[in-house]
Amino acid sequence: MVWDAELSECFMVNGADYRGLQNRTVHGSAGKPCLYWNQTREHAYNMAKYPNGEWGLGSHNYCRNPDGDVQPWCYISENEEGIYWKYCDIPTCHMPGYVGCFLDSGTPPTLSGSSGTSTKLTVQVCLSFCRKRGYKHHQHFAGDHLSTLHL
Repeated sequence: MVWDAELSECFMVNGADYRGLQNRTVHGSAGKPCLYWNQTREHAYNMAKYPNGEWGLGSHNYCRNPDGDVQPWCYISENEEGIYWKYCDIPTCHMPGYVGCFLDSGTPPTLSGSSGTSTKLTVQVCLSFCRKRGYKHHQHFAGDHLSTLHL
């Protein structure tokens, strides 16, 4: 899954595709700095296990979501408590202005009109709608950015 770099300082859905530069956790009033992913060899998600950059892991300390948790996170170190993970201080992206889905070939349809209403329209609801109907791509338009997601 790939999103526009312009939107990278927020995350959508659960942030599994987040590739921004945030490297601090939510930890009281001052977040803790993240450890580098190549410093956490004894933990499940590290550079030794994923040397080709899978899940956005690399020789950096940016927040990622390699396990599909509810939002991006990273490992931190506390002298008295050892190494553990914490969620990162990253806002969720605002809901796109238009959403839609389309087949694997051809041009995507114009994102206009409405075939129904939802009291809780989220990106996750739209992705689920597209997947259930056999579509291969999801597209959203937010501000002046058009992004396509391969399902």
